[in-house]
Amino acid sequence: MTQLPQAIAQLHQLSVLNLANNRLTQLPQAIAQLHQLSVLNLAGNGLKQLPQALAQLHQLSVLNLAGNRLQQLPQAIAQLHQLSVLNLAGNRLQQLPQALAQLHQLSVLNLAGNGLTQLPQAIAQLHQLSVLNLANNRLTQLPQAIAQLHQLSVLNLARNLLTRLPDAIAQLHHLIELDLRGLELKELPAWIADFDHLRHLYWTKANAVEITIPPIEVFDLDEDNLVNLARLVRFFQELAKQGESYIYEAKLLIIGEGGAGKTSLCRKLQHTDAEMPKEHETTRGIEVQPWEFPLANGQRFRLNIWDFGGQEIYHATHQFF
Repeated sequence: MTQLPQAIAQLHQLSVLNLANNRLTQLPQAIAQLHQLSVLNLAGNGLKQLPQALAQLHQLSVLNLAGNRLQQLPQAIAQLHQLSVLNLAGNRLQQLPQALAQLHQLSVLNLAGNGLTQLPQAIAQLHQLSVLNLANNRLTQLPQAIAQLHQLSVLNLARNLLTRLPDAIAQLHHLIELDLRGLELKELPAWIADFDHLRHLYWTKANAVEITIPPIEVFDLDEDNLVNLARLVRFFQELAKQGESYIYEAKLLIIGEGGAGKTSLCRKLQHTDAEMPKEHETTRGIEVQPWEFPLANGQRFRLNIWDFGGQEIYHATHQFF
């Protein structure tokens, strides 16, 4: 089916309309006459835009627009005050209208598989939201306002461009499921072990390329990429007990042409009254000289000074350091 007949307006008692997997590219204005419609499924069509008439469907509670070609949503969507489920997965949305914040009854919002690069702060107004699917977008960060979604129980962030999790997520105390598959996180924050209700944490081994905390062995993934939460919690609890340990050590490389004064610099760094090297004293190969000095916090800092020979024969070794 490529279009709807105008006669559809005569179905005054219609409550459920399933038009999924057709070839519709537009909706007629007559759809506004379906005043009793509560469920509208338009998934898998070729819709590029939604008519303003959609705002007249005041009883609509479920709207499925997945798998279309929508690039934007009309402001009129704010008039769907009874909407509780909105599926926009697999479209071409790059941004969301502020009007979305007016959907105060919304409990499920699926935005997976679009081109979103950011979320509006207005998303904080969706106080009834319990499921938020943001997988397969281009998000590099999340707004702090996400902390206001106090009813959120499922959050899917899989396969975005996030390199860290904002602390705002720690405020989502009712979170039951969190999907972090395909994210290039360098570490998981310790607060991830503080969720009382978290039952499902998803991860993939591919993420371990960059991650440093915790070690990949701690995840103990099952065949569904579910993290062993008990083991993860134990790791962060033990880490908190041990506290942080700092290594006060660094490496200083001094390279340059022969006779440029590298050895002189090395000596003067350690002792300002040190004797300058004699003219015939040249560095052969590499000399490593440890230098320790006290810090204000009572710790001692160790600086390993690498003094490279400046002769041309040694130049090829510089690239390895």
